[in-house]
Amino acid sequence: MATRAIKQRTARCMGRNVAALLFALFATTPSMTQAAVESVAPVKLWCDGEAGGCTYPTDIEAAKAVETTYNSRYAATNPYHAYLVIVSCNGGGLCLYHFVNDLWTTVDGPLYLRRVLGCPIPMINPAIPYTYKYASGMCEREAQCPAPNTINPATGQCEPPKVLTIILEGGTTTEPSTLLPFNAVVKDQNGVVQAGKQVIITANAQDSTGGHIHTENRPKGIFTCGSMGSPWTCTLTTDNSGQAPFEFVATPISGTHTITATCAGCSNTETKSVDVKLNGLIPIPGSSRYALSDSKGVIGAVTNKHTANHYLTSTAITGLKGLANIYAAVNPGAKLYLNDASLVWGGLFDVGSTPWLSPHSLHDKGRSLDIRAANSGPNNEGAVPATLFLRFIEDAKKKGFNIGLHCKNSSDTNYCLGQPNNRHFHVDF
Repeated sequence: MATRAIKQRTARCMGRNVAALLFALFATTPSMTQAAVESVAPVKLWCDGEAGGCTYPTDIEAAKAVETTYNSRYAATNPYHAYLVIVSCNGGGLCLYHFVNDLWTTVDGPLYLRRVLGCPIPMINPAIPYTYKYASGMCEREAQCPAPNTINPATGQCEPPKVLTIILEGGTTTEPSTLLPFNAVVKDQNGVVQAGKQVIITANAQDSTGGHIHTENRPKGIFTCGSMGSPWTCTLTTDNSGQAPFEFVATPISGTHTITATCAGCSNTETKSVDVKLNGLIPIPGSSRYALSDSKGVIGAVTNKHTANHYLTSTAITGLKGLANIYAAVNPGAKLYLNDASLVWGGLFDVGSTPWLSPHSLHDKGRSLDIRAANSGPNNEGAVPATLFLRFIEDAKKKGFNIGLHCKNSSDTNYCLGQPNNRHFHVDF
């Protein structure tokens, strides 16, 4: 077959099919009775010259279809098995072919392909094609998705409804009265972040944590965020990266707190526990030179508030042992009776009648300790005698200890020497 014959046949075939395809694409109007429609944008397709053959995304695919069609039709009837081979295409519709005719003569030449506006092959139920709708400029067909699935207009694919999940990113421990950064992230089931989603963050505190047994009106912590419904609730909106950053402001009171995040349409509620605490506090070990309890029980413990009140840093415990040795020299055979130190996780140590207030000054970091001193109250068992106050203070200060006599409403040693009410020694290590 001569080169001219190939070109003429290809051109005639393409002309007829392009005209037919354009008529089919642009003559169709939308159905007014169609209840549910899926639509996708039309695309430019390459034609192979056959009827209905304008379906190829690239020119090389269309050219290979020409090759296949020609060879299947004509090579079988040709005794010399003439054949056509597409060598290459330039991406713009110009392809080069290699042709061996019935005389075994080799011919090389160009093949020109055409491109038209058409509809892609549907990915869901491809046997039901799209039809171009002139009014909308889109390729449409009846929706092929069973409920609750929907068509994604961007891809034309049938997709299940989004399943949103909220995640909390942030730490799990912080010290009292500090800021802890957090981030709420919303994603769908495919891991795609979701912007513009409303997120609600709330805080709470777990009872009987941080050394506090009492539970009434326990502070929950607050947030720094865009919109606060209350000190422990805020409403945020995810940004373009699907994130809603905020900060948790820990209370001065140690304990386990919970931060909860929800979002409109999310399938889950995300909760994260945060321990508000001072790390490294340890219980004061037993010793023959000091006592943690008297005949009535643990010194300083309050049954309905705090029962574990003897925690210090390791440095403070070393200092306590040295102070106990000083007192043993001042009052041979006697012990120091140890009142409040810090709670198990440190933090505010409330001792007044109003809970969560009236802090035990300086007893929040495991570096302070009270020691029983003679007073007019009922708790005098093992107390340092008043006659030894000044000597004990003087000898302790010579060794570098920060010690003083405290009494009701005052931390002035000289004042407290003459005041018998609620006296005790206070030591900062």
